[in-house]
Amino acid sequence: MRIMRLICQIAAVVCALVVSCGAYVAQDHHPVGYSYAKFSGPVSGPEHEVLVKDDHGHGHKVDYIAKPDYHFAYGVEDPKSHVSQSRKETRHGDAVHGEYT
Repeated sequence: MRIMRLICQIAAVVCALVVSCGAYVAQDHHPVGYSYAKFSGPVSGPEHEVLVKDDHGHGHKVDYIAKPDYHFAYGVEDPKSHVSQSRKETRHGDAVHGEYT
């Protein structure tokens, strides 16, 4: 009986140490950031290779830039909060035209 009690006490101390070590390691953790990029539509004009500098030590990333041509539109209608807005935009090179409400 005494041996079982001693084993339970030792197990409780070991569990407490494991949990406290895990909490200490978790404090030093840096959150991971996520990002995404999506391009759809035809590429117009020549594309240029661009090297993107990485300050986090992962090396350089190669990306490509083409002439920016796009069309998009979206809107929000929320009668409960009385929000009504829309956006339409077109871009050809450096010329951007749009309607915003």
